[in-house]
Amino acid sequence: MTVNPTPVPPTNSTIPAFPTPPSPTSPPFITGFLEIPRLIVQIDHLDPDRVLGSSYSAIISPSKSTLFAFYIPLTFSGKQCSLVFHLPVQSPEAWTPYEISSPGGAQVSLLEGLVTETVTAGNVSSGVVVGGVEAVVPGERYVVGREECRVGRYLGVRMDSVGGLDVRFFQLERPALGLFVVGE
Repeated sequence: MTVNPTPVPPTNSTIPAFPTPPSPTSPPFITGFLEIPRLIVQIDHLDPDRVLGSSYSAIISPSKSTLFAFYIPLTFSGKQCSLVFHLPVQSPEAWTPYEISSPGGAQVSLLEGLVTETVTAGNVSSGVVVGGVEAVVPGERYVVGREECRVGRYLGVRMDSVGGLDVRFFQLERPALGLFVVGE
């Protein structure tokens, strides 16, 4: 999959609503058509005008949030799209680059605007909370929202810390680690 660091504006600016409440599901792997983030940008709440730029890693903590840009491809037409968050169980057999420094949960919002490399905590667009995770537990897969896929456009997603969560992770496709859009 090719990574496009600068999203192209979507043709439809309607923000989808994900009414399904979050839930851990088993087995702890992701099936279906998987879409990884095209852009990952951390924002710093303690320095709201600081541009941190794009990254392959996410930080969800009381002082930092992470924004994700997903492109919903035409191959997802007619499918249900789910926002899925997953941290696998760490093991010596598989590289699982993440660290939880403080337990807690996460809140997930859909943004009204695009995620770009120059977005900051001070200028990020507003959003709508679509779900969250009360307590992040390694090995669980959390579906934080689901609706019919709106293909051919970018989707901006924000993850914030709840209850003191401090987690840092390197977004991976195999093994699945991080935030994904799954078409089923």
